[in-house]
Amino acid sequence: MWAKKVTLAFLVATLALVLAACGGGSSETQESGAAASETKESATPGSQPQGSSGSETESERHVMLALGHQVAGRLGDAMAEFDEAIRLDPENGTALHNRGRALHTMGQDERAVEDYGEAIRISPQDSTAYSDRGMAYSRLEQLEMALQDFDESLRLDPQSISSYINRGATYIRLGEHEKAVQDLDEAIELDPELGISYGNRAIAHSHLGNDREAQLDLDRAVEWGIDRGALEQFIEDAKKQP
Repeated sequence: MWAKKVTLAFLVATLALVLAACGGGSSETQESGAAASETKESATPGSQPQGSSGSETESERHVMLALGHQVAGRLGDAMAEFDEAIRLDPENGTALHNRGRALHTMGQDERAVEDYGEAIRISPQDSTAYSDRGMAYSRLEQLEMALQDFDESLRLDPQSISSYINRGATYIRLGEHEKAVQDLDEAIELDPELGISYGNRAIAHSHLGNDREAQLDLDRAVEWGIDRGALEQFIEDAKKQP
């Protein structure tokens, strides 16, 4: 479950990675000139590497070490372990997927897209890999590609809160505010305790001129940890955008 206290970092105008987990699997948040909300599905250290074979025992050991470093924020050490895991087993989808996440955290989104693509090739039914690649595409301003990945993620997992949040944020960036509201409605129905969903929906309602709904969502966002002043300022700035 996402930590309930969120900050202005979630409400910036370009996509920013949030290393927290949505409940029920894996997950993501983003940013843009209009909205933000990137929700990321956390790595599961106990999971088996996807698609691995051959020297998977040693490769898996390096994945476990890498995940520990990643959770602790030691991304350089994590990268070294992921690299070794992939050297030992180039088909280790877990290593590729999570190295992509580390690269995304470090702002190396072109490389992250490559690793996510390989992870998807190995495990094409992994909805979280599509969602994570969608976030990387979003930060690269390839919004249509991001939408395609969020769509596929939701086709594979209709319960993916993170994909609804991130697709909704992407729709806000594209000016498709009614679609954004629909996605954020779905995210809130799945988990009504995520402030980021209400905050982004408040932004979408504000763009649509739904001032009453925007105010209600702003209040709900604050209840779940969003800073009121920061969100109000963000909405005011967003209104000034063409």
